[in-house]
Amino acid sequence: MVLPSPICAIVAMLAHGELADDYLAHSADADMCRLLPGTADAKSSYKKALALTQQLPERQLLQARVRQLKSEKTFPSRFVEFQSARSTME
Repeated sequence: MVLPSPICAIVAMLAHGELADDYLAHSADADMCRLLPGTADAKSSYKKALALTQQLPERQLLQARVRQLKSEKTFPSRFVEFQSARSTME
């Protein structure tokens, strides 16, 4: 499976600190991490996004996503390449 280039671009930019202050980038990263086994990376990225936004609707959405992590099943085989790309860029 080949990852869509926007996903790889976000991962690469986050890894290099280019989007460190962009809550949408952290939120997108968290959404991708939700599909991987375990939830620690997704939770961490959602919390970074929460720290970067003051807009109430965005905060409510991100807080809901963190709560959903507790009850969600992950799909370990769907984004193995994403996990590999993410870990090599960190």
